Amino acid sequence: MPRTSRKKLNDSTVTVEVPKRQIYRVGAYVRLSAEDRKKEGDSIETQQAIIAAYVSERHDCELVEIYIDNGLSGQSFERPAFTRMIADMEIGKINCCVTKDLSRIGRNAIDTGYYIEKYFPSHNIRFVAINDDYDSASGNSGDIMLPLKNLINEVYALDIGRKTSATKQMRIQEGAFIGKVPPYGYRKHPDNCHKLLLDEDAAPVVKRIFQMHLEGAKIIEIVDYLNASDSLPPCYYFYTKGWTSKKDMRRGTRWSRSAITKLLKNQVYCGDMAQGKFIRVNHTAKSVPKSDWVVIENTHEAIIKRSDFARAQELFPGVKRTSRYSTPTSAYVFKGKIYCGHCGYAMARHRSGEDTYVYNCKTRTIHGKNACIPVSIREKDLKETLLALLHKQIDIFAKEQSSKSANRLASKEKAELQNIQAQIERNNGFLKGLYESMITGDITADDYRELKQSYESKLQTLMEQESRLRTNLLKRDVGKLKHQRAADNIGGLYGIEDLTADALHELVDKVNIFQSKQIQVYFKFTDETGEVG
Repeated sequence: MPRTSRKKLNDSTVTVEVPKRQIYRVGAYVRLSAEDRKKEGDSIETQQAIIAAYVSERHDCELVEIYIDNGLSGQSFERPAFTRMIADMEIGKINCCVTKDLSRIGRNAIDTGYYIEKYFPSHNIRFVAINDDYDSASGNSGDIMLPLKNLINEVYALDIGRKTSATKQMRIQEGAFIGKVPPYGYRKHPDNCHKLLLDEDAAPVVKRIFQMHLEGAKIIEIVDYLNASDSLPPCYYFYTKGWTSKKDMRRGTRWSRSAITKLLKNQVYCGDMAQGKFIRVNHTAKSVPKSDWVVIENTHEAIIKRSDFARAQELFPGVKRTSRYSTPTSAYVFKGKIYCGHCGYAMARHRSGEDTYVYNCKTRTIHGKNACIPVSIREKDLKETLLALLHKQIDIFAKEQSSKSANRLASKEKAELQNIQAQIERNNGFLKGLYESMITGDITADDYRELKQSYESKLQTLMEQESRLRTNLLKRDVGKLKHQRAADNIGGLYGIEDLTADALHELVDKVNIFQSKQIQVYFKFTDETGEVG
């Protein structure tokens, strides 16, 4: 409890509170990599128990949130829970991070050192690594050992990574399956996760796909057939089996051309294991040339005969087609801007003549003709319509820019802010002088309490008003910057007859196209949308 002093003054008893000791809002950070699962004492539950015991023994700590990254390496800092913890630090939800040891934060010496020695101190975040006896709030935490410990943790992580990679390479050479999810049509052996068995539910679908392909069916015809049947596509099928999480489903509720093509080219269906298709460089997966893949034949039961698989590959001609047009393809100025107004997905650009380009909804092409209604528009018509809308918005924008009402409002708010800041300073001064007045006997203790409450209430109201005005002025400044950038681009549009990719990037957010030829444009420099049709 805080100490209190009592003084007899004007026959009244006054209680003066001594400021309370700082309470740290603790965020417990817990991380467990795949390799750490094999070590005793590093489980998620154990780490949580150690941190909970530490916090419960300290009266200046309060556990606010637990952040858990399960199965993630300490080499990379792109971890969901760690990112969320940093965001909570930024908004002031927590001001203390407690971990079991330094290696939980990370095993990358440079980045770990940055957070512990730079980021946490600059944001007034207390950091505690329990088993390493490190507490940034203490003066004897052995800072000189931090870089060495971080370096040791990084070397350990790299060594584990090399050993894990060597083990995977050995299994690949043996023809063992090392993937997380088996290929569609197979399941993992219940007693050996590196061995594949036929999946009685999905294998017949694979056979049907190859059969239709060999009979001359187009990929899109196979897509339409499967989407009309009860056959679940791979992503959704894996989810229903419990092999993947919901976030791995993506748009996995319908078959697509890419899924069929990938399946037809997968050598696993003739009984061979083809692996080593990707390598990881700086945490990024990169493709490996097909000639460098590791292919081990006859490692599991085949779904398709080897001769049928070879025939299926012959139906994928690798010859690059020459263009039938004499002129090169024109600049793609609308890239990433044109969307179907019905399904919401991006529209594809196709060349249908020497100088003619058309946008069509990709959903019908990828997922079959029943996935969306027919939506298309010629690029020439789109340019003319969009240019007319832009000129209309230019006129509106110019009138807004010439208006002085916004500037007058901003000046008024700045003057109001200065007035409120002066009132806050004046009331703070009155509040500080109250106690002196009571001690010298100028006011009674009752008067002190009443006036103190009145000033504090008034200060609270003034500070809320100050915060609101600051926010409004900040939004206005951002808006002015946004408008200025738009003005710079709009200024060059007067009298032009064509659009450029740079101008569209600055002025247009997205364009929705509807079957009725209605066009809906979202501009970046105004909250209003332009519509035609």
